[in-house]
Amino acid sequence: MVRLIFIIALNYFSIALLAGSFQQVNAQEKDVAAQEKKADENTESIDEEKAEETGSEAPLVIMVDRSKIKMSDPVDHLKQKKDDLKHYLNQAQITPILAGAEDHLTLISTNTTPNNKGVMILVPDWQQSASTPKALNYLYEMLPDQGWTTIKVQPPNKPKNYPSVGLNQTERDEENNKSLEDYQKKLSLIIQAVTEKATNYPGIIVVVAEGSNASILINIYEQSNNEKPVALVMLSSHLNDDKNNLQTAINLSQLDLPVLDLYLKRDHPLVKSNSLLRKKYVNQEFKANYRQQQLNNITSSYYPKAKLLKTINGWLKSTGW
Repeated sequence: MVRLIFIIALNYFSIALLAGSFQQVNAQEKDVAAQEKKADENTESIDEEKAEETGSEAPLVIMVDRSKIKMSDPVDHLKQKKDDLKHYLNQAQITPILAGAEDHLTLISTNTTPNNKGVMILVPDWQQSASTPKALNYLYEMLPDQGWTTIKVQPPNKPKNYPSVGLNQTERDEENNKSLEDYQKKLSLIIQAVTEKATNYPGIIVVVAEGSNASILINIYEQSNNEKPVALVMLSSHLNDDKNNLQTAINLSQLDLPVLDLYLKRDHPLVKSNSLLRKKYVNQEFKANYRQQQLNNITSSYYPKAKLLKTINGWLKSTGW
């Protein structure tokens, strides 16, 4: 009996001790909350006093709905290329031209020899800058020491919807034709303006074009009244749809213009197949002033510089220039 009374008393004592601990914790929490509230009131009071002293309102926190934030459009690629040319290159080399209603940039390096051979107009591919470090930049730098004035063109942007991703072939053909027609009009105006600029220099005019622009220039010279150069050099010419590649091959076979068609051993996959297509139609039409040649290279899509220059000079001599 005594033992039972002792256990009961011990339990009551434990409960009382636990209740006292809870009360102490609650009291501490209330003290902390009171101190924090007082600190916030003091901070607000100080901010208000500072605002009164400076004559300005207390800072406000504004919540912004991120879905309503207007994002800036990306910089246009052509504008970015033009800005880079103006920023990094010698301003004496940059010559603006007016093609239609739009301004375009060209880079001009005049010949450095007493003998003026003529002008070489250099047209990069439509995704390249006029300062591209590939083959055309080498020609731009080396040809003036051989008697040529070189004019390097900044081409328009690649068409956005080319090649088409339409669901059926008819839709893709229509969209591809529309994209290339619009681009061809822009490039035609630029080439016409650059050719007029080139007539200010003595000698003949030769055009060296790269990639897709080489194919489009074939169509321009065959289908329009643009003044033709005395010769055209094509570097790795190709387009990205079969129908327009076929049309380019047909136009090339009917074009009354000496053409040197160069491509590389290690080149874009479409270049080799389209070079064979062009060769086929040229042979069918017995085009005598056409030469196609493959150059050996180490790095894919990069022309061997010295070999390229030697090949172009040798071909021009064989045509009488």
